[in-house]
Amino acid sequence: MIILQEGTRKLTKEMFQYCKNLEFISIPLSVEEIEEGAFDECNCLRIVESVPNFLKYFTNNYITTFLF
Repeated sequence: MIILQEGTRKLTKEMFQYCKNLEFISIPLSVEEIEEGAFDECNCLRIVESVPNFLKYFTNNYITTFLF
C-alpha cells in the first residue's frame, strides 16, 4: 500500500515500475502529472484512489477498483 503525501506534484517515469507487491495506491489531488510508465509491471495493483483524469495511466487488466 502506498499513500502519497499531499504536495506531491509529479510521478516520474518508472517511479513504481516492477513494484510487484503493490496492491493499492492513493494519489493526492496535488499531483499534476503522471509520466508514462510510472506503473509498468505493477501486476498486483488492484485498487487505485485518484481523480478520473489519471485513469489512462492505469492500463493494468488486474485493477478491479478505482476510487474517486
